[in-house]
Amino acid sequence: MFSVLIVEDEEWIRRGLIRSIDWERLGLEFGGEADNGARALELLRSRPVDIVLTDMKMPICDGRKMLQYIENMELDCEIIVLSEYSDFEYMRQAIHAHVADYLLKPVDPERLNELLASVADHLREKRSGIEQSDPFSKLCRMTLGGSGPDPGLDLPSGVIISAAIVLERGGNNLLAEIKTLSAGFMFESRVYPLHSLRQAFCIFQLVPEYFTVAESSNCEGVFRKLHTQCMELTGGDVRIGVSGKHNCADARLALAEAIDSAKYLHRGLGTIMYHDRVKSAAVTRELPCTSERQISDFLAHGRKEKIADLCGTFIGPIYDAKYMSVAVIRKALVDYTIMLEQCSSKAGYAVNISSLLGENYMDRIAKIEWPEEARTFLGGVLELVSQAIWVKRSLTTADLIQEIIKLIETHYMDDINLMQISQQYHINYVHLSRSFKEQTGATFTDFLMRVRMKKAEELIERYGRSEKETAPLVGYSNPYYFASSYKKYKNSLKEDRE
Repeated sequence: MFSVLIVEDEEWIRRGLIRSIDWERLGLEFGGEADNGARALELLRSRPVDIVLTDMKMPICDGRKMLQYIENMELDCEIIVLSEYSDFEYMRQAIHAHVADYLLKPVDPERLNELLASVADHLREKRSGIEQSDPFSKLCRMTLGGSGPDPGLDLPSGVIISAAIVLERGGNNLLAEIKTLSAGFMFESRVYPLHSLRQAFCIFQLVPEYFTVAESSNCEGVFRKLHTQCMELTGGDVRIGVSGKHNCADARLALAEAIDSAKYLHRGLGTIMYHDRVKSAAVTRELPCTSERQISDFLAHGRKEKIADLCGTFIGPIYDAKYMSVAVIRKALVDYTIMLEQCSSKAGYAVNISSLLGENYMDRIAKIEWPEEARTFLGGVLELVSQAIWVKRSLTTADLIQEIIKLIETHYMDDINLMQISQQYHINYVHLSRSFKEQTGATFTDFLMRVRMKKAEELIERYGRSEKETAPLVGYSNPYYFASSYKKYKNSLKEDRE
């Protein structure tokens, strides 16, 4: 049995990983746990293990330092790195090729067990000496680890084609199913989990430099069967990106082409994307601009039944375009979310969408791979914003005045007035003006001026800015008018002290 050391600073995540691993079925045993890299190294010195499953961001000794020590100690173990999505590309470039594979957080138990099974198979091959006589497998694993082939590696004869399979939904034992289906290729192939994409696998094929018509037809037929079978197994859509043919020394380029091709949708749906065909096709670079008028109208009336229409307006062009990049969809979602926040602020109901979601909305968007995931995200955000605005509209007059005070204290540099606010909150201007003076002891105009002058005083006397520099920073477009107002303010303070 192979032993596994789990290195993760969050105890609840460690417990979850331990519970998720199918130890007996995979032929694995628990080799210990550590909450930082330093503690893990202590354990490894006293009791080496076969597999290290480690986080990267940890106190005392982080994952990168720990991996460097493992390499320097020449420990014979396979390493699986856990990484947040936002840090993934950085980690992929920074981590040494000694790493066996990568897994994104939050960890999917099914993917974790598939990866551990693959690593365990590799260990069995390596320790039985099979891999030494199988340069194709070694080349594939080195490519997945992010490195080129060793100079001393005997490259297999032929050229290489890579394919990336991206699934909308997970499924049971997909790695075994894809391996079985790949046996239908006329040429030698290898299948591995691909963790640079969510719910994805990759295939490497060793093929002759020139295809016959029959051989080309066989390859396309197997890819079509893979596509259909994976859809049936998961109940979701599937994208398959296929690279061009490359020399074995350029296996990394083949994998990169496959991954890039798998990031495109054909009329909003998954299909088989051949790199050469996508490259030469008219690919949609951007979605139509979001309509500010539609969003503003939605915010003004707050009708939730309009959410489906807004989502449909956004999603429609994705299904109209022949080829659409997932990256374009994500960018359009970011633009939409920013505009939604801006329109909310203009309407007097400033919202922070990241706060409403409980996580950075860009991190959430970065995980979106399919149009229906985009629709779900957008519908959820519009629902949250609608609810937040309804709560603000339900404020009592006293609560509303506190909201106005916060607005003045954070937007004193902007052109704000009480009439605009009364219209935004649908409250009588005279009543609001009277209530504001009763609660604060000052009119709205005097209160705003006082806040602006206090900020101006800080900028001028503490930070040494001139009156001309300060004026636009506190909401005055005319520096001469500001200078006069500031002088009156300072004189009134002096009179109050006397």
